[in-house]
Amino acid sequence: MDTTDIIAQLTAERDRIDRAIEALQAIDSSAGSTAQPNERKPARPRRPARARKPRQTTAELLSNETVLKLLTPEGVPAKTIRSRIKATDNQVLRVLKGLESEGKVKRTGERRSTRWHSVGT
Repeated sequence: MDTTDIIAQLTAERDRIDRAIEALQAIDSSAGSTAQPNERKPARPRRPARARKPRQTTAELLSNETVLKLLTPEGVPAKTIRSRIKATDNQVLRVLKGLESEGKVKRTGERRSTRWHSVGT
């Protein structure tokens, strides 16, 4: 290939690209688009935040009175109390053992069969 052939091919390619750009600009102007190619769209307005109820902390949910309300004379596993209050095992056991030392509840069974009973006051 001769240098003049290469120059002629590149010139033809440039002309083809120029015509394609002009055609795209004609389509864009006929569509009535006012946005420039690199112009960003305006930000969407934010919705106002919804008012939320204040969440109760685990300490508020896990009071002695709350745990005592969940206990029955027949006995309740600590797992049931934990699931109703949404607390950890250690948090529930700490409250139950404190109530046991005060004489307000008693424990029967061992390990997974342990049940916590309310003591009539």
